[in-house]
Amino acid sequence: MKNIKLLALAVVSLLLLIIDWWLFKNALYGQKPLLFWVWPAIITALWIASFSFFSAVNSNKFYFVGVNLLGFLAYLLIMPKDLYVILGGVIFTLLAWWFEQRVRQEEKSRADFSLRRLLSSGLTIIVYGLLILLGSNIYYHTDKDFKQHPEKFYEQLGQTAANSLPFLSKGIDAKIDPNQTLDEFLINQAKKEAGPEISQLNKGQLSQLIAGNREQLLKQFQLSASGNETLQVIIGRYVSDQVKNLLKGYERFFPLIFTLIVLATLRAFAFIFTWLVFFISWILFKLLLLVRFFIITKVPVEVDKIGI
Repeated sequence: MKNIKLLALAVVSLLLLIIDWWLFKNALYGQKPLLFWVWPAIITALWIASFSFFSAVNSNKFYFVGVNLLGFLAYLLIMPKDLYVILGGVIFTLLAWWFEQRVRQEEKSRADFSLRRLLSSGLTIIVYGLLILLGSNIYYHTDKDFKQHPEKFYEQLGQTAANSLPFLSKGIDAKIDPNQTLDEFLINQAKKEAGPEISQLNKGQLSQLIAGNREQLLKQFQLSASGNETLQVIIGRYVSDQVKNLLKGYERFFPLIFTLIVLATLRAFAFIFTWLVFFISWILFKLLLLVRFFIITKVPVEVDKIGI
C-alpha cells in the first residue's frame, strides 16, 4: 500500500507538471489575456504541494529520477526548441532536485512534522527556478517577435501613451479627449485663450486662425498630421517615432531589458504566489489526512541527558 501511495504521488506530480508546461506555453505564446495566468498559478501551486509531499515521503531514487526526467522530456516536447528555452528547463530541473533534497533534509532533521517548515525549506529555490524558466521563454518569445515585427512594438508603445492622455491631463484645466480631432482641439484652445472675442470672427477668419495654429504646432513638434486626425492617432505616431529614434542602435538589448523588467515585477509579487502555495498545500494536506492517505504517528524520541 505504501508503494501504491508513493507511485500515486509520483504520477500526480508528473501529470500536474505536464499540464503546467501546456498552460505556460498557451499563456506565453498563445496571445491569451492576462487573467489566463490564474490557471498556471493554481496548477503550479498544486504541483509544488504534491511534489513536496512526494519528496518528503519518498526514499526511492528511481521514482524521483523518473518524475524529473519525464517532466523535463515533456518540457522539451511542449515548449519551443530553442537553446535559451532548453537551458531554462535544465536549470529548473536542477533546482527541482535541490528542492527535493532540502525537503528531505527538513523532514529527517525535525523531530516533529510541520507543513509550514517543510514547504519553507525549499520554496524560495523552486520560485527562482520558475522565474528562470519563465525568463528564458519570455526572452525567446520577445526576441523572436521583435525581430519579426519591430514596428508592432513601437505602435503599442505609442498606443499606450495615447490612451494615457485622460489621466495625464487631470491636472490641466481643459481635459484632453484623445478621440477629438486636431482641429477640434485647436478650436477649444483658441476659445479658451481668446474668450468671447473668438465669436466675433467669421468662418473664414476662424479657419485661417486654426490653420495657422495647426501649422505652428506641427512645426514645433516636427509632426505630419491633418486636421481631421484624432489626437490619439497623432500622439501615438509621435511617441512611436521618438522611441524608435531613442532606441536606435540599442534595439538588440530590448528583449533582455524587457525580460528583466518582467522578472523583477514577478519577483516583487512572488509573496502572493507563496501564500497561494501555503494555502493550497494546507487544504490538500488536510484532505489527504481525512481520507487517511497520510497518517500522523507518535514516535518516541531519545535524547541525551547528563547524570552522575
